[in-house]
Amino acid sequence: MKNFNVMFFIICFFATSTSASAGFLKLVPEILILEVKDAFIIKGKVSNFGDETAQDVRLELIESGLIIKNFGSLPAGKGKQVFTNATREQLGVKEEGSYYIPVLIFYRDLTGRAYSASHLIATSTNTKKSGISEIRSPVSLSIKRENSQRAEFDMVQTTSVVVNFQNTSNESQEIEIVPITSNEIAIKPSASTNRLSLTPKSQQEFTLNIENLSGLSGSKYQIFVMIRGTYLGKHYSEYTSLLVHLVTEEEQNYLPLILVAIALLFAAYGFMRYRKKAA
Repeated sequence: MKNFNVMFFIICFFATSTSASAGFLKLVPEILILEVKDAFIIKGKVSNFGDETAQDVRLELIESGLIIKNFGSLPAGKGKQVFTNATREQLGVKEEGSYYIPVLIFYRDLTGRAYSASHLIATSTNTKKSGISEIRSPVSLSIKRENSQRAEFDMVQTTSVVVNFQNTSNESQEIEIVPITSNEIAIKPSASTNRLSLTPKSQQEFTLNIENLSGLSGSKYQIFVMIRGTYLGKHYSEYTSLLVHLVTEEEQNYLPLILVAIALLFAAYGFMRYRKKAA
C-alpha cells in the first residue's frame, strides 16, 4: 500500500504539473436560421456555461461582418435570446439549396481580454412550396490523422493539417474551400487558391497552414473546414472539423515522456502486485 501511495502521488504530480486552476468561459449558441419570404429569421439564444461573467458579448456573421446582436454582459449559467432578420446578401445565400452559415461569438473575460469562438449554423432555402430539405454533398472531406483517431493537434505557434477530399459522384466537381475559426487563429491554404477541381470518383489532398495569433497556452480552438459547390443545379455545403491545442514548447517536448513515465509506473505497480500474490 505504501508503494501504491508513492506512485499515486507521483502520477498526480505529473498530471497536474502543466495545469492551473482558474475561472473559465464557455459560450454556446443555440441558433436557427429560417427563410421567410425574401429574408431569413435568426432566432435562438447564447448561453454561458462557464463559471464567471462574460463581458461585451456579441454574435456576428463571420463572412459579412454583420453584428447580429450585442448582448452586453452574460452571467455564468445564464442565457440571452436573439431574434432578428438578415438578407440573403448578408448571409451569402445566392443560389437555391443548403448552406452552413459561419457565426462568431465574441466576448471578454473580467480582465478585459478578448476571446472568440466560431460555429456553423445549417439552413436551406425554401421559397418554393415543395421546399428544399437538404442537398446532399457529392464531395466528402476528412482531416488526415497521424497516429491518432482524433483530429486534435498540439501547436506551439504554427502547424499544418492535411484535408482529404473525395468526389463520390460521376461528375466533375468545382468546390470552394472555406476555413472557419476564431479571431485568435489564422488559417491559410498552402496553395495559391482556395478552389479545387475534382474529377469523377477522384481524391485529392489539400494542406492548410495554421498560426496562433493571440490565443492563450492551454486553450483549445475548434477549426471548421467547409466546402461549397453546386450539384444538380442546387447549392450544397459540407464540413469537417479539428481542434488545435495551444501548448508551450516545454509541454510539447515533455508530455510524451510524462505519458511514458506514467505507463511505466503502472506497469511496475502491476508487476509488484503479481510478485506479492505469487509469493
